[in-house]
Amino acid sequence: MNTITTTEIAAAVVAKLVAITPTHEALRSIGWAHVPSSRKGGRAVLPPATRNFDLIFGAGQPLYRTTPAAAWVGGGASRCAYGCRLAIAVSYAGVEPELLEHVITADNVDLHLALRQLRDPTLAGFSNAEPQGLSNIDVDSEANVYVEHVFTIHWNQATTPA
Repeated sequence: MNTITTTEIAAAVVAKLVAITPTHEALRSIGWAHVPSSRKGGRAVLPPATRNFDLIFGAGQPLYRTTPAAAWVGGGASRCAYGCRLAIAVSYAGVEPELLEHVITADNVDLHLALRQLRDPTLAGFSNAEPQGLSNIDVDSEANVYVEHVFTIHWNQATTPA
């Protein structure tokens, strides 16, 4: 069983997302742009432009409650199944109100499909990305929208003490 780190997962996710051709026809010409950003109140501070994104990782936790993890954990094992919340913070600016919900839905599908394509063996040690919906939806005074597409990700983490 291969192991991986969240740093390696983040790099692979960014590369995969910037390669997405959006499926929503009306805004297909606007691709995904990774914009590393500061945080304010746990949210990414993104410049307003459609499909600017950043990744927000929650703390990884061992998944003792799952059957596969129980098989990997304990007895001095050198790896463990881990999971965490991954929010893909996205800015939508200048999207027509009648299109916005449809674009966000199509993007959520695109993101899920892209993350699923990273599963092992493509990204060795990355086992799954489960969609959890949307979070922290906010609209500013200029109708720019901030949305977090939320997933729970699972991977095999090396746990041998240094």
